[in-house]
Amino acid sequence: SPNPAHDKLFIQNKTGKAIQSISIYSGNGNLVYSAQSIKNITTVIDISNLAAGVYTVQIVTETQKLVKKIVVN
Repeated sequence: SPNPAHDKLFIQNKTGKAIQSISIYSGNGNLVYSAQSIKNITTVIDISNLAAGVYTVQIVTETQKLVKKIVVN
């Protein structure tokens, strides 16, 4: 089930590998956020400007692609 989010989205990277990209897509597939080459263990993304709804978060590392759904309310 989607994770609820309000003002900030926290992404924990415990893989030891840099995140190549983080992308957030709106329900209709529009790219609303993008970041590349994230080396932090914890990344905080300000999502307070996003309209309420369901979004898809795509996280790409050297070895995998994770896709998660979040609900902004």
